[in-house]
Amino acid sequence: MDVLAKRGMQVDRICPRCGEGVETVAHMALLCNESQILWRLSPVCEIGGDRMGVWFQEMSWNARNQWVFDRRKTAPRLLNVRTLNYLTEHENALLREEGPTENSAPSARTWQAPQVGQVKMNTDAVMRSTEGRVGLGVIMRDNVGDILVGASKSINSTTQVQEAEAVAVLYGLKIAYDAGYRLLEVEMDCINVVHMLQGRLSEKSSTQRIVNDILAFSNRCCNKVAHAMANSSLLSDEELVWLEDCPPDILPLVLMDKNQIE
Repeated sequence: MDVLAKRGMQVDRICPRCGEGVETVAHMALLCNESQILWRLSPVCEIGGDRMGVWFQEMSWNARNQWVFDRRKTAPRLLNVRTLNYLTEHENALLREEGPTENSAPSARTWQAPQVGQVKMNTDAVMRSTEGRVGLGVIMRDNVGDILVGASKSINSTTQVQEAEAVAVLYGLKIAYDAGYRLLEVEMDCINVVHMLQGRLSEKSSTQRIVNDILAFSNRCCNKVAHAMANSSLLSDEELVWLEDCPPDILPLVLMDKNQIE
């Protein structure tokens, strides 16, 4: 609307969804309260030009038009699931068109499955500094990408990001221990904590022995499921644990990782 107003057209420049601020493209896609809820629920780590970010911007635009022209609103959680489903269908279609290539190696920017008989655990922490809260997310999968355990928990804390990431690992290890898993491959996206847990900082504890089994640094793009679990924990005050299952809005991300297993 802001662009039309600058061209001399008589239009209301105020955002029709939140009623606050001029409706620029940036406001519609990113700054509007309605759009911000969608972004918080999404697994997008950084808003940029990547494919997933573009799909969520498009969904924000569609939600805006649905309200303006039809006076209908769709719950942000449902929009999140729809967007991930559309993206999964799109990427699967591209894979079918391209087909397998000879001597193609697995991408370092996709989730990699653990060896047979082992469990891979991804952990992440999401900060809400203004609220003094930290969301912890944990997901454990087997060698075919099926979920074994998923857990999320929000805590009141003003800790730094690096400390929160370490707390997420320790939280995940406790869940794994209680579930009976001893041989773990642990992935996270905070390289400093990885270095500390690999032996640069050591302590005599059962937790440290579990960490020492296998600990690998993961690119953030490989950690979207745990990131989404951490995000979802901020919407609840309760600790939630899933066995061989996960929240419905997380499932599309799990399926995306499974489709990329070589």
